[in-house]
Amino acid sequence: MNEQRDAHHRMRELSERHLGPDYADQLVRSAVWLSHGVPSGRSRLGGNPLLPPGSDWPTWGDEPLNFLALVDCAEITALDESIGLPRTGFLNFFCGAGNDHPWGLDPDEADGWRVIHTSAADAVDTPAPDGAWVTPAHPMRLTPSGPEIGDAFLAGYDSYPDEEESELPAEARERLDALVTAWAEVGLTSVWRPSGPAHQIGGWPEPVQEMPWRDAQFAASGVNTNKRDYYRDPGFDEVVRGIPEWRLLLQVDTDSTLDWQWGDFGRLYFVIRADDLRAGDFGRVWMTGQCY
Repeated sequence: MNEQRDAHHRMRELSERHLGPDYADQLVRSAVWLSHGVPSGRSRLGGNPLLPPGSDWPTWGDEPLNFLALVDCAEITALDESIGLPRTGFLNFFCGAGNDHPWGLDPDEADGWRVIHTSAADAVDTPAPDGAWVTPAHPMRLTPSGPEIGDAFLAGYDSYPDEEESELPAEARERLDALVTAWAEVGLTSVWRPSGPAHQIGGWPEPVQEMPWRDAQFAASGVNTNKRDYYRDPGFDEVVRGIPEWRLLLQVDTDSTLDWQWGDFGRLYFVIRADDLRAGDFGRVWMTGQCY
C-alpha cells in the first residue's frame, strides 16, 4: 500500500508540474471505489445514517427520504486526501426512491435528496421512520483509483464531445499531452477498477448518457432541461460557463445485491461545486440520475 501511495503522490506532483495547480485540480482527479468484499471500515451502502441526536429525518414533501450511503471521511482522506472531503466526520446520503424518485432535471426537485455532514462526536445511529425504504447495511471494500486524467469533455469544458471549438485553451491541451508522456516515461499508471457495480467516491463519473454536471448546472441554476426550448432561457450562455465548476461526490450504481435499480440499469450522481466542497458546504449538492 505504501508503494502504491508513493506512486499516486508522484503522479500528482507531475500533474501540478505540467499543468499548474488550477488545471491539475480540474483535469486530474482521484476516486475511491466501493465494492463488495472484505469491508475496509465503516463506509457502507444501506443501513442507518449517523446523525446528530434529535435530528429531523429529511423529507421530500410529506415523504421521508431513503438512506443510501454512509461515507467515513477519515477513511477516504487516509486513502487519498486529494478528493477533498472533510478530514473527519461522516457524510450521509439520502434520496427519494420508488417509481417517482427524482432525476435532477427539474429545479423544483431540489429537496428530493440530501447530503448531511455529521461530526464524529455527534454521530448517532438513527433508525429510519415508518414509510422509508430501508436497505440492510453493506459495509464496502475501499480501493483508491489514484490520479486519472480527464479530457475537456469529461471536465465540462465541452458541452458535447463532437464540438469543433473547445473552451479548454490549446495550451492546457498541450500540457495534458505532455503529462501523459511524463507518466508513461516513469511507468506510472492508474489501477483497475474492481469488478461489480460502479459505486465510487470522487473522481470521474461513468455516465450512462452525458456528464452529470451539465444537467446539475442547468437545474441548480433554475433551468429545466425537460423543456424542449430550455436553451432559450435568459442567461443560458452564462450558465454553460459554470459547468466545469462541478465535482463528483458519490456515484451509486444499480446493484442486484442491494436490490437497487435506478430506472433501466441506471446510476445516481451526487455532485458538488468545487468551492462548496472546499468550504465543506454540502447544502447545495445536486443529484442527477441517468439510465438506459
